[in-house]
Amino acid sequence: MTIYYVDSNVSDTYPYSATPDFTTYNHLTFETIGGSDLVYKTIADINVCSFNPGDQILFRKGRVWREQLKITSSGSEDNPIIFGSYGVGDNPTINGANIITSWIEYSTNIWQSTLTTEPSQIYFNLMGLRGREVPFREGGDESCPHS
Repeated sequence: MTIYYVDSNVSDTYPYSATPDFTTYNHLTFETIGGSDLVYKTIADINVCSFNPGDQILFRKGRVWREQLKITSSGSEDNPIIFGSYGVGDNPTINGANIITSWIEYSTNIWQSTLTTEPSQIYFNLMGLRGREVPFREGGDESCPHS
């Protein structure tokens, strides 16, 4: 059984790699020296790892990952692979959605942003008439009550 720690605050020494970013991590102090724990920075690192029954993958509390977790290893009924958390604070957040913050005004009341990846889904929350939330749907003008 091996315990793997994931902490978005450490340096990504080996990006997208099954090699831990540090093998001297201390999960009690969150320092990357002075310990003997294995730590990864990103979920992309975890996604390329192979785990064994009984292994634990623990995410640091109070941290956010904007990535998708893809579990490719299997435990057994008597010896599962455990995903959990460590530390103090709010539970870790794993959210595959990217937040777009680099908006520029294209034209009057029309904004645009450059994306680094092609989205498979777009969610847009707009407070509609009478204060109700109107989710974005494909389909053009008929999906928007403000057209």
